[in-house]
Amino acid sequence: MAPTTPHFVMNGLAILVSLRTLIWCAWLIRRLNLSPDRLLVGVVGLHAFLHVFKLARDTRIWPLPMPALMEPLHGLLTSLLFLTAVFLLGAYRLRRRRVEWRLRLAEAAEAAPAPPPSVAVAAVARN
Repeated sequence: MAPTTPHFVMNGLAILVSLRTLIWCAWLIRRLNLSPDRLLVGVVGLHAFLHVFKLARDTRIWPLPMPALMEPLHGLLTSLLFLTAVFLLGAYRLRRRRVEWRLRLAEAAEAAPAPPPSVAVAAVARN
């Protein structure tokens, strides 16, 4: 049995957090429509899955050897996670800017003074 050191305790907590993240991602991905959010949640879930195996190997909970592809795949997914998160932040920034402009236009339309009734009646009478 492995000695109880802070290193093993922290890795055990990290495994529990990663497993909880994996469960949360599985729960959340079913509730999201087809959107960039679903892609991000999927990448986070896959990253959490690989991270659990990496931590289990490091703490010797998983006695079997890991495939040689696991480490490069973990690094690739980490980079993909960062890229996807930055891409989504940019997309949400543009969406927020569009919503702010629409709100400004709507507020300007509400704040614009209505034409006097005589001008409105004259315009209707001409048509």
